[in-house]
Amino acid sequence: MDEPRVDDLVELTRDVPELSLFRGKKGVIRSTWFIPTTAYEVEFEVTDPHQAGRALLLPEQIARSQKQ
Repeated sequence: MDEPRVDDLVELTRDVPELSLFRGKKGVIRSTWFIPTTAYEVEFEVTDPHQAGRALLLPEQIARSQKQ
């Protein structure tokens, strides 16, 4: 599978409870980081004031979403 790119819709493959983000939550990649390791800045719709609006996630934490 191709690497996700900026503006791709992705979903979480695992919970990130410290950010109140949970498996299945969909977001959009806003930037890609390469150093010291590949990571993706993902923007999520905020529905809860305790939830993160953006998060820096590792490739194993996200997958391209099938539905737009």
